[in-house]
Amino acid sequence: MFVGESSETSRKWSAALIMDRACTIPYELPPPREGLKPVQLQPGDVVYNMVNCIHMDPIYHPSPEKFEPERFSDENKHKIKPFTYMPFGMGPRICIGIRFAQLEIKILIFELLLNFKIVKCPKTMDPVVLKPDTFNILPKDDSIVRFVPRYDH
Repeated sequence: MFVGESSETSRKWSAALIMDRACTIPYELPPPREGLKPVQLQPGDVVYNMVNCIHMDPIYHPSPEKFEPERFSDENKHKIKPFTYMPFGMGPRICIGIRFAQLEIKILIFELLLNFKIVKCPKTMDPVVLKPDTFNILPKDDSIVRFVPRYDH
């Protein structure tokens, strides 16, 4: 798995769903839509940033539903606007366990693929459709795959 695949997977299926930040200075956010008033932020106000909304916004990531590891290749990574890719947070409050978490998932995937073939079964959802109203990233209906051992143990 090269960096592009890992980064693109983290973009589509981000570990951080929401980032919260406390406002430190008075700030005015522009109106979210025409005809609405600007939003006034005061020191101490908490602002929630929905990570997946930015990761799946076609303004920042064209064809966001498509899995395109090339987005993160050396030739293309300069096209990613700062603060539009943040699967583990951003800035001074970024997850301190990012490298460990990425290494853990790579080892898990390696061990699974080394020992099993992952195959579709009648209960496999393809493509996966996510629940729109849940905090966690979950399939809309159950999606089950079958693990077939590669070797006789």
